[in-house]
Amino acid sequence: MANALERIADHLEGTRPAPPPPPAPKPEGVTREELQRTVQKLLNDGQKQAVREAIRNLGGGVTTLAAVPDARLDDLATALMPEIARYGRRRRLANRTRAKEGES
Repeated sequence: MANALERIADHLEGTRPAPPPPPAPKPEGVTREELQRTVQKLLNDGQKQAVREAIRNLGGGVTTLAAVPDARLDDLATALMPEIARYGRRRRLANRTRAKEGES
């Protein structure tokens, strides 16, 4: 903290250039690649209708994942959350069942 105060004081006196600004925060949210992998898992799990409805409900005539604007990716991920949660529960149950069969 003292070093930062010294740098500010030196800058105000004109003896040192201004410190560089802190790096911009990385944007939070889902990436297109992450959403593509998730949608592919849902499609492989037989949830094609749910994915189609979520994309169609975004509006704007969007019918495919590739046509979804980057600004709406978070909205699509939010719309798919219930299906993603169901998929996760089914996977955990299947893994648990396989583990129990392996123990027997």
